[in-house]
Amino acid sequence: MAVNSSQSMFWRLVFRALRLRMQRVVVVFAALAVGAAIVTAMSAVYFDINAKMSQELRTFGANFYVGPGDG
Repeated sequence: MAVNSSQSMFWRLVFRALRLRMQRVVVVFAALAVGAAIVTAMSAVYFDINAKMSQELRTFGANFYVGPGDG
């Protein structure tokens, strides 16, 4: 019985704190969403760049030369 009562009180306190600090909760969730979007975008670029570079280098064929510049 005491465990149920303390759990109930805990959740009441959590929901009351969230309700009273709604602006802070919104800012936290917005920051999490922006962070997740950045990680997703950077991962997509990171994993796609290798395939795109391989494809671009294959279009040059065997006559591709990398050497020092003219200057």
